[in-house]
Amino acid sequence: MFVLLLACSPAPVPPVPDDPVVNAPVVADSTPVDSGDTGDTGDTGDTGDSGDSGGPLDIGDACVEGVSDCGAGNGCCVPCCVPEAEAECMALDLDGACPLPDLTVDSARLGISLDVQDIPFAEDHCAVEEACVDAAGQRRVLRFSTTVPNQGSADAFFGDVRDMPGFEYSPCHDHNHFSTFSDYALYDADGTVLIEGRKQAFCLMDTEDYGGGGVGRYTCDYQGISVGWADTYASYLDCQWIDITELSPGDYTLRITINPELGFAEQSYDNNVAEVPVTVVDRAELPPVTDPCTGEKAGEWRDCGWSEAGDMACTPGASVELSCDPACVGACVGDPVLRACAGSGNACLGYDALASNDRAECGSWCPTVNFTCPAEGIVSALTAPWLDGDSHECNLTLTEF
Repeated sequence: MFVLLLACSPAPVPPVPDDPVVNAPVVADSTPVDSGDTGDTGDTGDTGDSGDSGGPLDIGDACVEGVSDCGAGNGCCVPCCVPEAEAECMALDLDGACPLPDLTVDSARLGISLDVQDIPFAEDHCAVEEACVDAAGQRRVLRFSTTVPNQGSADAFFGDVRDMPGFEYSPCHDHNHFSTFSDYALYDADGTVLIEGRKQAFCLMDTEDYGGGGVGRYTCDYQGISVGWADTYASYLDCQWIDITELSPGDYTLRITINPELGFAEQSYDNNVAEVPVTVVDRAELPPVTDPCTGEKAGEWRDCGWSEAGDMACTPGASVELSCDPACVGACVGDPVLRACAGSGNACLGYDALASNDRAECGSWCPTVNFTCPAEGIVSALTAPWLDGDSHECNLTLTEF
C-alpha cells in the first residue's frame, strides 16, 4: 500500500541580535496621541499626565483597564503574548480595539505541499525520541507545510522564551519550542478521528514576508511573528508530518489547528483551523517516480521528479558507496539528492530503495549513499534536485570496500 495525495494547498531569516531595543515588539497604527503637555514638565519633572492632574496617560504608561484615561484614540490594553504582562496605554487599531495578533493557516500552501514518503528511522533518530513517529523502523508519513501568517494589528510577541511557561527545550534541535502551538489530526469521511491530534511544537519566527515588508524581526532565540509576516514549518522538516503507517486506503481529511488551547489572545480564533482532503490508494497504483511532481515537493524520500542516471556494476554482497562527492571534493552542481535501487533500469520507490540521501557525511551538498551490493550485481542510480524544479548535476562514482 502506498499513498497518493489529491488536495486543493523558507528562506532563512538573517540573524537578529538579542537586543531588547532592536527586537522590541510593534503594533500596527500605534502613533502616540499628542496630549498637548509634552513640553510642560515643571521643576519637579511632573509631566502633568500621570493622572494626578486629571490629564490622560501617555502611550506605554501602566494603566488600569476600565479606569485609566489613555487619551483619545488610545486604550488600556494587555499586550500579547507574554504571560502576566501588565496593561499599558496603547493606540487602538483601525476597528477601535486593542491591538492583537491574528494568526491563521495558509490552506492553499497546505494543500500543494502534501506528500507521502516512506522513511527508515533509527532508534536514536530525533523523530523517534520526540514521538513524531509511532516506532523506529520503516514508517510511512504524510508530510505537509504549515504556514502561519499574522494578519492582525500587533506582533505575536514572546521574546526570550527560555524560562517561559508553555515552551520547552529540544535537545535534538538545540532551541526552545512552543509545545502546544499547533495540533495535527486526521479524520475519515464520517468525521471520526482516526489519528488523534498530535501537538506539534514550533519555534516561532519570521520566515516569510506576507505583505508586511521590511526585515524579519524574530528568530528562535527571540521568538514571535511580526504583523504581515508568516512562520512556515516546511514539509521537509523533521516531525512536520503525521505517521500514517497503519492507515488503510480511503478518503480522509487533514486538520491543522493553530493555538488550539487558546494559550494567547488573538483578534479572532475563528480562522485558526485549516482542512484539506487526502486520498490514500494502494502503492501499486502510483505513477512512476520519474514523472514530474505536482505541488511543492522536496527531499530524498519523495517519489516524483527523479531522473535515471544509469546502471552501475558491483560485486554481490560487497559494501558499496555510490557518490557524486568522491573524497568530499564536491563533484556536483546545485543541491542534488541520490537514490540507489537494486537491478538494472529500476526507478524504484523510496520504500524499495537500497538507500537515499541528500548529503555526504563530510557535510557537502553532494550526496553519498552506502549499501550492500544486491544479488543482481547491478545498481540503478537516480538523481533529482533537493527542491523539485531546481537545477542540479551529479557526477557519479561507485566504490567497493
